Amino acid sequence: MSASEQKRRPPADEAQLRASNPEASVWVSANAGSGKTHALTTRVARLLLSGTAPERILCLTFTKAAAAEMSSRLYDRLGQWAVMEDAALARAIADIEGPMPDKDKLIRARRLFAHAIETPGGLKIQTIHAFCERLLGRFPLEAQVPPNFDVMDERAARELLLEVRDEVLARARVDGSGPLGRALSLIVTRIDELSFANLLTEIAGKRRLFALQSERFGGVEGTVRAIRIALGVGPDETADDVRAALFAAPAFPEAGLRQALEAFRAGTVTDEKQAAKLAAVLEAKADREAFAETYAGIFLTDKQEPRKTVITKKPADKFPAIARMLAEEQLRVVAYVARLKAAEVAEASEAILRLADEILKGFAAAKRRHAFLDYEDLIDTTRDLLLKSAMAPWVLYKLDGGIDHILVDEAQDTSPEQWDVISEIAVEFLSGAGARAGNAGTVRTIFAVGDEKQSIFSFQGADPERFDAMRRHFERSVKAAELKWEPIRLVRSFRSTPEVLKAVDAVFSLEAARRGLTASGAVDEHVPVRAGEAGLVEIWDIEKADDSEDPDPWDVPLDYMNESDPRARLATRIAETIEGWFEGGETLAATGRPIEPGDILILVRRRDAFVAEMIRKLKEKRIPAA
Repeated sequence: MSASEQKRRPPADEAQLRASNPEASVWVSANAGSGKTHALTTRVARLLLSGTAPERILCLTFTKAAAAEMSSRLYDRLGQWAVMEDAALARAIADIEGPMPDKDKLIRARRLFAHAIETPGGLKIQTIHAFCERLLGRFPLEAQVPPNFDVMDERAARELLLEVRDEVLARARVDGSGPLGRALSLIVTRIDELSFANLLTEIAGKRRLFALQSERFGGVEGTVRAIRIALGVGPDETADDVRAALFAAPAFPEAGLRQALEAFRAGTVTDEKQAAKLAAVLEAKADREAFAETYAGIFLTDKQEPRKTVITKKPADKFPAIARMLAEEQLRVVAYVARLKAAEVAEASEAILRLADEILKGFAAAKRRHAFLDYEDLIDTTRDLLLKSAMAPWVLYKLDGGIDHILVDEAQDTSPEQWDVISEIAVEFLSGAGARAGNAGTVRTIFAVGDEKQSIFSFQGADPERFDAMRRHFERSVKAAELKWEPIRLVRSFRSTPEVLKAVDAVFSLEAARRGLTASGAVDEHVPVRAGEAGLVEIWDIEKADDSEDPDPWDVPLDYMNESDPRARLATRIAETIEGWFEGGETLAATGRPIEPGDILILVRRRDAFVAEMIRKLKEKRIPAA
């Protein structure tokens, strides 16, 4: 932390002091801007001050950027301590610990920077993937990985996966009528090339689930059988079989339907349209299955819901028997559509499973040939080593001798597999005498900080609900070891002004907005630190589309928006508002100086066409914009 930041930040409150207590295991749930990283780095500093060796502290983060930020803040603080005047250093330590330090602690604080720098490998602040890479590198034989393995980045893994995909697709084309060829033929009729590529990426990212599924049901064939049983589809039943059954005698009331033609033709224009559809179906003989969708459309809406009336009232009253027959047939068609969907899902699932199985097997084999591991392999292999391997006790014993304190940052973005790794590492030193058998007899601790509301990596397997589940798991473990446990909520916000925080709290005071935000249902209100600083929240009316003007069918997404587009109107409104600030001499309340372009930040949900339009509007008004 810089000197200016240290001046701005007030001394730690009770929650921050408890969160950084080196003698307690702590689980921190923190609002945005409440000092999560500050709490974590302060805890590390206090652990070092208490005499913990740097190499016995393990800090796990979710991203490399977070690890770099944490390291930078910690080394900045230790570096400042090394050169501070005694009085300033004493105040800095008192701010994070409470009581004023004695002379010995001041001397120890000054030496921490050099001690951390001189520690082989430095402080262990790393991503969970980096930790797993180091662990596998240390125990390659136990983990059954090549001792000289290389880690593939996402780009290299994607390129190798595409190579394997092309090889498998080439085999599928040669296979023709075989299982692989049939699977490819079905998939290409369902999705385009881009969707297929996206599907493969998703399959590769979920390969652990595929492996678990295959293990549970006995390979692809067993999984296919399980899917068909779950869907109520026969072992060899196809969608074509279901379509053929729709028109099979005696279920298909062909004679009654021919009589229904007369009833339909005696009705309205709508009935005439129904008659035309029915005639097309009845006239088809050999290829009647091709008209299955047309036939279903007589009884169902475009959303495949039952029509309120298959035949209008006048002909229904004139031909009551026909009306009853059509009502009964509607029920049969509804059941047919449900069965057809089930058969189509079964076929599509089988096709995807067969291709996915071949591609994932080929991908694994290619990685073995080149001694590659990708990021998911690092987690999965480490997890299997610690949970399933016969060598797990030995590995955990060796790890247990080197770690006294585990700290987890951004815990809400930790996946279940990553939590399995962390919990296995912690289980030994949080049980029995092991909990007090750390370096120099110190109490061993675990610390996690996160916020379910800020979880943004679900696409990578993050499970924010697991955050609360793991809190309960570690609480039981720590209390069973008769150690101190502290669940803490950080609610003081250093980032936003009171007005902004009040607006957020007002939104989430509504049950509809709060529902599903956290696993427990509890949502903490914000306590602003920046009291007295200016802030304002304005809610503008929504810019709605002009229904009176039809869109130009020749417009394409790359064209400029026309001025009637609601997004263009919003961009114009924002640009005019900013222009008004400059022309009106608007000033910043904190400093009193006029607003400058660099003071303004426009946040968007995604970088779509609105961003280009917004920049264009700003440029038109000669407002500098990055």
